[in-house]
Amino acid sequence: PAAGKAVAPSGDFTPPPPTSSLAGAIALVAGTTVGAGILALPAKTLAAGIVPTTGTLLASWVYMASSGLLIAEVNVNTLCALERSAVSLSTMTEETLGVAGSR
Repeated sequence: PAAGKAVAPSGDFTPPPPTSSLAGAIALVAGTTVGAGILALPAKTLAAGIVPTTGTLLASWVYMASSGLLIAEVNVNTLCALERSAVSLSTMTEETLGVAGSR
């Protein structure tokens, strides 16, 4: 029997309701992946030195942050142009680059 749960004489056992969710599982996998990458950075960048490593990580951060801000700007402009409450990435691409550019 489960901890603190008695089994009925007929052998019926009702399990407790699940406490996990899809979002929780996704967060667990993403956190594990990011954590492993962060722990591996010092070992992989040891030969390059602190200055080149810091410069590369800073440049990567600037690139990712600016890319995210540009995508957010295209999203807002597409939302306003189409007067919708939400748009997909393919809709943003089609509105920005045209049909030929989105394929």
